[in-house]
Amino acid sequence: MNLNIKIIGILALTLTLFSCSKKIGEAINNNTDSNSDENWMFILDSLSKNKPDFFYAKMDSEFESNTSHYNFKTSLRMVKDSAINTLITYASVPIINAIITADSASIVNKKDKCYQKESIDLLKSVVGVDFSYSNFEEIFLGLPIDFDSTRKYYIFSEGDQLLVSNFTKKEWKKRNHLDASEMESGMYYTYKMNPTSKILEGMHIYSPIEEADINLNIEGRTEIEGFQIPVKSILDIQVRTIKIFVQLDYNKAEVNQPQNLVFKIPEGYEKCE
Repeated sequence: MNLNIKIIGILALTLTLFSCSKKIGEAINNNTDSNSDENWMFILDSLSKNKPDFFYAKMDSEFESNTSHYNFKTSLRMVKDSAINTLITYASVPIINAIITADSASIVNKKDKCYQKESIDLLKSVVGVDFSYSNFEEIFLGLPIDFDSTRKYYIFSEGDQLLVSNFTKKEWKKRNHLDASEMESGMYYTYKMNPTSKILEGMHIYSPIEEADINLNIEGRTEIEGFQIPVKSILDIQVRTIKIFVQLDYNKAEVNQPQNLVFKIPEGYEKCE
């Protein structure tokens, strides 16, 4: 994800990583407790690859921006690395149907009887951030957003969490007061781990150039067929003066049960203005 922002682990996968030629980046551990013995790079890399082939969820959703506030229900169907299909209803009435692929986004607005069918860049106008397709999968599944095992990361504790970040510990503590000229990287990723369960509890993404600050908090998980699915996810996005808040409460979730993607542009609908 470039920003513009182009916004549980099965440890046996580590054996696969050892058999590959992919370079694993440097991890500088600033901890002095027992957590320093864990290989958090491999743990996060394994988590980032642990996607079900199929995913279905029903969620109570909340969306708030500078100018609007909505509460609605969302049905989500996802085929790994292929397509995400969402149906948004309000008062039991379908109002938005959308399908997202790696290079396109199509949205049917049932309220205004119109549609949009464009590149995935269309979604920037919805969430305020130019997320890639894989980023949406990561958000819905509660996986590490854009984890790259070839980067250098620093490992340190904050409260009850262990942080894996390309901020140094000193930079992290004063991150809200750093000038862009003091920063080496164009993008900063911080993954917040539970050091005991090794579950990802949240993420922070920061771009000093874009003045973008993104926080994703995952409040609880439930295990389904070996996958740790979020119970509640809260996404806060700030890009300069634009603020976006999204909350997803998962009421039902299924994994690896194939679902039909339901998307059709009704006859007579025109392109949205």
